[in-house]
Amino acid sequence: MYLYNNKTSKIMANRLRKKVAKSKIDHLTAADGSAHYHPQQIADSFAEYYSALYNLQQETALPQPTLSGIFPFLQRLHLPALPDTYIPRLISSPSMTELTLALSSLKSNKAPGPDGFTAAYYKSFSTRLNTPLLSALTHVFTSGTATTDWLSATIVTIPKTSPPADQCSKYRPISLINVDAKIYAKILATRLVDIMPLLIADDQVGFITSRQGPDNTIKAMALMDHARRSNTPTLMLSLDAEKAFDRLHWKFLEHTLLKFNFPREFIGAIMALYSCPNARVLTAGFQSSVISITNGTRQGCPLSPILYALALEPLAQAIRQADEVEGLMVGPSAYKLSLFADDILLTLTNPLTSLPALHSILETYGRISYHKINVHKTQALPYNILVSDLTSLKKIYPYDWRTSSLTYLGIKLTFTKSQLFALNYTPLIALTSNLCQQWSNVEISWAGRINAIKMMLLPKLLYVFRALPIMATRSFFAALLSTLSHFIWRGKRPRIKIALLHQPVAGGGLGLPNLLLYYRAAVMTNLGRLFTGINLPQWSALLLPSTLPHDFLGFLWTPKATRRLVNELPDLVILFIRVWDVTRSALTAIHPISLASPITVFTHLIPNFDPRPWNRASLDKLYYLYASHDLLPFRQLQDKHSLHAKLGFHFLRLRSCLSQYGLLHLPPNSDILTQFEKYCLHPSPETRLLSLLYQQLLTRPQIKRWRFQETWERDLNHSFTPDQWRDSFLLDCKKFRCISLTEARKKVLYRWYITPDREHHFKPTVPKTCWRCGEEDGTFFHIWWTCSRLTLFWDQLASLSTEVLGVEITPSPDTFLLQMFPSTLSRFQKQLLAHILSVSTNFIAFNWKSDKIPTMGMVKTRMGELRSLDAMARSLMGLKGVGKDHWTIWDAYTVAL
Repeated sequence: MYLYNNKTSKIMANRLRKKVAKSKIDHLTAADGSAHYHPQQIADSFAEYYSALYNLQQETALPQPTLSGIFPFLQRLHLPALPDTYIPRLISSPSMTELTLALSSLKSNKAPGPDGFTAAYYKSFSTRLNTPLLSALTHVFTSGTATTDWLSATIVTIPKTSPPADQCSKYRPISLINVDAKIYAKILATRLVDIMPLLIADDQVGFITSRQGPDNTIKAMALMDHARRSNTPTLMLSLDAEKAFDRLHWKFLEHTLLKFNFPREFIGAIMALYSCPNARVLTAGFQSSVISITNGTRQGCPLSPILYALALEPLAQAIRQADEVEGLMVGPSAYKLSLFADDILLTLTNPLTSLPALHSILETYGRISYHKINVHKTQALPYNILVSDLTSLKKIYPYDWRTSSLTYLGIKLTFTKSQLFALNYTPLIALTSNLCQQWSNVEISWAGRINAIKMMLLPKLLYVFRALPIMATRSFFAALLSTLSHFIWRGKRPRIKIALLHQPVAGGGLGLPNLLLYYRAAVMTNLGRLFTGINLPQWSALLLPSTLPHDFLGFLWTPKATRRLVNELPDLVILFIRVWDVTRSALTAIHPISLASPITVFTHLIPNFDPRPWNRASLDKLYYLYASHDLLPFRQLQDKHSLHAKLGFHFLRLRSCLSQYGLLHLPPNSDILTQFEKYCLHPSPETRLLSLLYQQLLTRPQIKRWRFQETWERDLNHSFTPDQWRDSFLLDCKKFRCISLTEARKKVLYRWYITPDREHHFKPTVPKTCWRCGEEDGTFFHIWWTCSRLTLFWDQLASLSTEVLGVEITPSPDTFLLQMFPSTLSRFQKQLLAHILSVSTNFIAFNWKSDKIPTMGMVKTRMGELRSLDAMARSLMGLKGVGKDHWTIWDAYTVAL
């Protein structure tokens, strides 16, 4: 509990998750209708079910894929071919570098495969194991075969419903494969990561680098908005694929890879994973007999998502190529498909002709790949379709016909604009309330409750904010904030201002999520991708033409006052404009024209300005016209970028425009770009754009002085510089492993405690004198520092600290209460002193309203306990070696005793 108590960790997550009354499978109903209760019988029932699922070739009633069916289907598809430049890397044997990277990417705490060897084992003995392991993996790669034991797996089942159902089909099989096989699969998957965007069309966003699920929900929302505004009869169809990963036919997969021009050597290396796989089902400690596997990709294998995306692409391409399957036309383009792995959403027009053609393709694909669509679970949402046509469709296709909305990737999509918020955002208030009420029964501290919000609730909210960017009201966020505040303070009066809690630890706060700013950051994350112009999602093509004849990005970056009006903008564009206008001042350094602005902004500011020559010269952003803080002369730009002399006149017009805004010479010694603007100019895939935006929105340039700072300075009768406060807060970031010490530090800093003078203010019958000395008013500063009964304690603590650290520590409230340490102390000395002080203030707090004074013996004993707990924590965290840290100083002190 020292390491994980009240922290964002698996331990806290397990404590907070709703406890299902029946967490294990009590019984299972077999195919013949009989009920099994014994764990062994349950495991065998699962094995029987999965044996049939993973061996579809034995199902006589099922059409079996044949080469005569696979070849013609693939041959008529226009699939991209892998460029030859990638082939040498694919066919090269695994390297030690690849093995090391693959091993380091595996999580050490994951369950092992049947051989029992964990990733932690391979990491711990990597110096001895990596060489023979590489030799074994190379043999598998070159021979295309592997042993039965190497390909064995343990299947564990995860219920899809709560409480667990009694049918095998209601469980998701997860294969625990051996770590060495997982390393091999990871090496192959890593080689394919950069190739996938070249082979898979951009309407498939599942498990493809630079693509994400929200791309499809945003695209669907934009298409539904277009259908509504154009009054186009449209049918949204969300296909339900039955056990998609588990049914994949290997021969079809192999020939699909050949169609993509993968070399046979690499295909053989992939198919080695499918040479003789087998598995046992594990339930409540009981294992089934071994089952063989002849189809499907294992859920739990790093390579499976990539292989499935490749195998599904022929189906997607067949639908794209079929003129009879008509998509929604937006401009010159037809939009039919949105895919996230096996979650397929279709946007169809003329359904009377489109649906028969679609089902013909699905049936053909199913015959050659084992793919199966569950028609009854497929959701259909019509819009503006004639009643007679809709009646005919419902008779032919037994879909789950919806009238108001359908669910795709967890988002409820609807053609009714006003319902989007009610169906997706409003339920978040009830979700938040229910979770907070559920967590209120778990014994965690106030800081732990903040961490619970960050770990368990924030991801759920952020997904909706990102996947469905729509206008949200302030009352919505006020309702969420009210619920969170009630949860944090257990329904009592808040001890700390919510605005302070929102600040990061380095800013003096505790990082409580500011949901309004997270919402704005989520919206700006989508817009930021448009600003970079790299790896644009498919929905961008729906929005970029909306401001024509004006350039979309130039339109947004133009100052609001000079932006030209455009009628009939899509809802999403209106949202982007509003959020951008609200956040722009916080996200840009120079106003009103940012240096990250595209050169096209001047089409709004200068009559008849032509940006094309500047774009051709790679001067597409205003920033490139500057050197340091000054606008470059035209001569230098001409020499550097080979500009035509005729542009000199246009440059003078541009210069005159910038002069009107005072942008010829920028203030020296000032930042001319924010981190967001730097990202827009030079995007990096490693940048976590959402976090960058949130931090920039949260941290404003002006210095905010909190009330606790002013009160401390008044008590101490001197001020601290902003740098002193900042350095003190920065040290808090990695000061303690135990969060209870952090809480002790923060409670004193925030002046958390109710002292006699404050209590007397609320209850006049309570005396306001100090309960310890009974001589003076019990102000906060008196109770913690000037009380005569505490003077000796602080002097003794200073002597102990001096003895431990080996440097003179004088007792002062700056050091002992605010933990503003002298600059002469080293980092480790500051960290150890912080432990001593937090332990001491904790003891004082434990004896609140008591005249008992802690002793140095109590402080030493507690420090010794923390030292032992920290050593165990290091072991749990897998930190190797002794290493020098703050405890090294404590160890030297205890040895010298």
